[in-house]
Formats: sequence, C-alpha cells, structure tokens
Amino acid sequence: MNKGFTLIELLVVVLIIGILSSIALPQYSKAVERARMAEAVQTLGDLATAQKLLLVQQGSFAQNLDDLNSRSEMTIPRLTGGKWNLFVEPNGVQHAVRLNGMYAGSALRLTVVDEGTIMKDCIPNGHQAFCDMALLAGYRALPPPPPDSASSPEA
Repeated sequence: MNKGFTLIELLVVVLIIGILSSIALPQYSKAVERARMAEAVQTLGDLATAQKLLLVQQGSFAQNLDDLNSRSEMTIPRLTGGKWNLFVEPNGVQHAVRLNGMYAGSALRLTVVDEGTIMKDCIPNGHQAFCDMALLAGYRALPPPPPDSASSPEA
C-alpha cells in the first residue's frame, strides 16, 4: 500500500492557499497604507506645532525642514522608507507628498494660519481613497483643479 497524497489532494491544498492569499493580500496592502498615512499625519502635526511655536517665540516661520530643526526646540524626523517627501515653506505651509505606491502624487497639506488655527487639506491627485483615509484624521478633500482653459477645445 502506497502512503502519500494524491495529485488531486495536493491541487486542492494549493487552490485553497491561493484563494486565502488573494483575500489577505489586498487587506494587508490597505493596512500598510493606513499606517503610512498615520505616520504622515503625525509628522505633519509635529511640523505644524513646531511652526506655531516658532511664530509665537521668534515671530517668523521656518524656511525649510532643516531651518525648522535648527531653530525649534522640537526635532522633526524625516518620514522613513522613502514613501513620503516633506516640504516646509516659509509661509507656514507644510506638505507631505506620497512618492510611490498606489497613491503616488497625492499630498497632505497643513497650513498654520495664525498662532491657533491650522487648516488641514488633502490633495487627492486622482486618488479619492487617499483623501477618504485622511478624512478620518480631520483633513478636508480639496476639489480637483478646474480644467486648463488652454487645453480645452475652442468653440
């Protein structure tokens, strides 16, 4: 009597593993994107807090991230993994732009309006699901830009 598995039994096992992995992989990808979004939201919040402190203590915003780290009591780390690019502008605007992945080109923007007001905007760049995640963190989705009048056909 031969001991072992038949070809049909092995194929059924491989099929079950394939079905389970096809269900699990998209859920895993979504969880990873939510974690990256949370990291960017936290870092942008830290940037805005540091900018508000500089505005109150020194009367001006930082010119860039290096200037912010040198003038502020807080040290803002750069986002890890090469997934985001941080920008700090001298007018109190901070951006985190997604570099790659399914939401490449989408951005989060925090604008320090005065010592107590921060505007939170999400720029979807064609990826509405990106802003749907950001809504949970209090960001508002900006409408898409109007079509370029130069590229529209003349009537």
